[in-house]
Amino acid sequence: TVTGGTGITVDNTDSANPVVSASSTVLNGVHVITLEAGSTIHGRRAVMAELDLAHHPNLTVLADAPKILGISTASASLGNPTTIQTSGPMTNSGWAWSAGPVFVDNGGILTQTAPSTGWIVCVGKATASDTIDIQVLLPILRS
Repeated sequence: TVTGGTGITVDNTDSANPVVSASSTVLNGVHVITLEAGSTIHGRRAVMAELDLAHHPNLTVLADAPKILGISTASASLGNPTTIQTSGPMTNSGWAWSAGPVFVDNGGILTQTAPSTGWIVCVGKATASDTIDIQVLLPILRS
């Protein structure tokens, strides 16, 4: 079942294998997608998709790291739409980054300290104290 939404198309040519696609919004090099929140989503944290619902990742769960899409632009409660920025610059006056990579910790918390165990996922690099250039890289498993 596919429910409403601008930019969603369904090709039912083969009813056993319908093709569902969704367009992303592209504004000045910034890509965003909108998903329904499958749990409480906190603003400015990494988000993954599971069964077309947005969640924060748990990096001790083997399957979570490869599902990370980007960073939530705002908070959202269960069942409400949430916007996830998948690339481009994101600015937040509350950040105080040093230049360099930005990683994901459990719960989608952003940090500049790579985890010592489990998945290492870099979601971009800090280009200013208040700005991350989002680019989600392939996860690396650290044992």
